Amino acid sequence: MDINNFGPFASDVWGNVSDWFIFIVTFFTLIYIVLTFRAQSKSIALQDETLKSQLEVQRIQNDQYKMEVRKFSYEKLPRFELVDYAFDRKLEIIDAVQLSSLNRFWVDIGFFIYLRGDLAREIKIKNILSSSHTLTHTSNEDNLSRLEIIHSGEKIKLSYFIQGDVGQLTASNGAKSWYFESKLIFEINYKDQLGNSVSQHLTCFVSNSDKPLIINSEPIITDSIF
Repeated sequence: MDINNFGPFASDVWGNVSDWFIFIVTFFTLIYIVLTFRAQSKSIALQDETLKSQLEVQRIQNDQYKMEVRKFSYEKLPRFELVDYAFDRKLEIIDAVQLSSLNRFWVDIGFFIYLRGDLAREIKIKNILSSSHTLTHTSNEDNLSRLEIIHSGEKIKLSYFIQGDVGQLTASNGAKSWYFESKLIFEINYKDQLGNSVSQHLTCFVSNSDKPLIINSEPIITDSIF
């Protein structure tokens, strides 16, 4: 029997033993390659999922870190406090309705702006609103103060001369009384020790009361470093 011929399977048609051996080896090699490729694909997919999970964990940790830093920033925010140290007023009242436009008031008022808490840097203080009066800043003509740095407990001194009109109130019983009211709002922009940009408003209401009313708002971070 010819080893290269298998009965009806002639070697010149179906190939000899060597050809079949090469075919079988190639076939199983191909299967091995396919299985290996699939295993590698699954491994790569698993690595991708692991990487995504690690990145998500890292993102969550980063967000938590930012939240902790922001919480710390708000807890340690430097705060300014407006306090009046001088208040002298004068009314010029002409008790005649037709001359009411000539009724005037004058107020000399001085403020201390104290820093409570940590240091503040690049401080800019500006008067952004004045109602029914004119202002003269005795220490700075443009109503603007700039300081590079101020530490806890230190103070800034501001002085104003306020002038405006006096009005008249009539009670239900016909009694008349004179009044005046004005408002100063100071906008303070500065940076805290971490470099966050912070803004705060200090408001003073001046009226015919014996003392001005002062409202110190809470500071707000306008631009965080994170």
